[in-house]
Amino acid sequence: MSDLFPCLPKHMLRRVLRNGVRVPTEPGPLRETATTLERLGIIALTYRRYVKCANPADEDYAGLPNPACCGQIEVTGQTAPVCPECGRSVDYPARHKELFADLEVNLLPEGILSHLRRAFNALDTVRAAEALSHAALRVRLTDGRALVVPIVDYAGAGWRAGGEDAHRIHAYIIASPANRPPRAYLERAFHIELAEILAEDRMWLAGVLSSAARPRNTAFIAYSARDAAFADRLAEDLVANGVGAWLDRWKVRVGDSIGERVRKAIAESDYLLVVLSPNSVASRWVREELDAAHLKELEAKRVFVLPVLYKDCDIPPLLEGRKYADCRGDRYPQGLQDLLSVLAPSFESGPAAPVRWGPWRPEGADDTRPSRTARRRLLAFINRHFDDEELRTLCFDLDVEYEDLPARSRSGKARELIAYLEKRGRLAELLELLAQERPGPFAEAGLTL
Repeated sequence: MSDLFPCLPKHMLRRVLRNGVRVPTEPGPLRETATTLERLGIIALTYRRYVKCANPADEDYAGLPNPACCGQIEVTGQTAPVCPECGRSVDYPARHKELFADLEVNLLPEGILSHLRRAFNALDTVRAAEALSHAALRVRLTDGRALVVPIVDYAGAGWRAGGEDAHRIHAYIIASPANRPPRAYLERAFHIELAEILAEDRMWLAGVLSSAARPRNTAFIAYSARDAAFADRLAEDLVANGVGAWLDRWKVRVGDSIGERVRKAIAESDYLLVVLSPNSVASRWVREELDAAHLKELEAKRVFVLPVLYKDCDIPPLLEGRKYADCRGDRYPQGLQDLLSVLAPSFESGPAAPVRWGPWRPEGADDTRPSRTARRRLLAFINRHFDDEELRTLCFDLDVEYEDLPARSRSGKARELIAYLEKRGRLAELLELLAQERPGPFAEAGLTL
C-alpha cells in the first residue's frame, strides 16, 4: 500500500467519488476512505453542521405543517434560517433542535490529474506522463507506444487533444461513477474508473495502459461545411468507440496550408469516410478529397472509402454500387454500428476491456440459473438487512439505476434488482457485495447461487 496505489476498497471509493455526497464524521470505512482521498489531494472535505426541518426529537416538531419534510438547514449563525425544501422559517437556535454534522465531498479536477500523472510516472512501463491540459494526459510507454488519456468528466467524450497526438485517444478515465452521460458515449470504449486505479496495484495499471495502447484505425471525414453538426456528432462517436477521427475543423490551424494538410491526412489515414448529402455532392472540396481517396484505393488495392449517407442525394459515380452506412434520421445508431464493424478494433479481454451497461448478457457468462428457493432466500436476506437508502446504495455500487427498477415498494425493487442482475449473469457480484456489507449475517445465511 502506498500513496500512489493505496489499494482502498473499490465500493467505498465509488461511494465517495461524487460531488456533494455526505460522509459521516464518526470513524468508519467511509470516513477513512474519504480522509485518505483528501490527503492525496483528490477531494476536499467541508465540515457541515445542520438541523432537520422535521425531526421528531425537536422542540418545534409538534404541529408542523409538513412533518414529512426532508429539508436540511445548515447552521451558519443566521437568525430564523429557511428550509430549502418547504420554505418554512425555522426558529433556531431559539427553540431546541438536534444538531447533526457530516462532511461534504467535492472532487478536485487538478488534484485528480496530478495524482494520475504521478501514478503513471511511477510505472516501470511508462517513460513519461505529462499533462496536455487540465483534463488529459499524454502517456509515452517504454516500448515506444503512446496514448492520450482524457478524464471524461472534465474533457467530454468527444474531446480532442492538440498537436500530433490528437487522434490517439485510447482510454478514458471516469473520475466519478455518477457520470451517466459519458457512459452512454463509452458503451464500447476503453475506459478506466479512478476508483479502480485507487483500488488496484501498479501491475494492474501497467496492464491496462499496455492493453489500451494497441494499434487502431484512423478515419478522415470528408463533408460539407453545411453538414458540420452531423460531422461533429459522427467524429465524436467514432472517437468514443476507439477510432481516431480526422476532422478539418479540429486539425487545421490558422496559417496552415489547407490543401497540404488535407492531402497529408488522407495519405496517413486508414479510411476516408465521405458524408453524402445534397450539400456534399455539390462541394468542390469533397469531390477533390474523394478523388484523392480513390487514387489511394487504386494504389493500395483495397477498400479505403466508406460512404456515409446522411441525407438523400445523387450518389457520386465513384461510389455507385457500394454499400453505404445509412445514417439518415433515426437510422443513425445502426449506421454507426455498421461503420464500427469495419473501423473499430476487436476488443481484447483484459483489464481495459470495454464495459457494456445495456440490457446484455456477456459472452461466456454462466448460463446456470439459481433455483427459486435460492432467489427467495436472497430476496429475504436483502429485505431483512437493508433499508431503502441502503438498497439504493447497493444499486449504485452495481451500476443499476434504482429509479428504473419497475416496482414501487422496497421489496419489489429488491426483487427487480435480483432479476436484472440474473439476466446479465451478474448475481455473483451481488453476493460479493452483500458479503462485504453484512459479513456476519451473510456467513450465517450461507447464501449461494
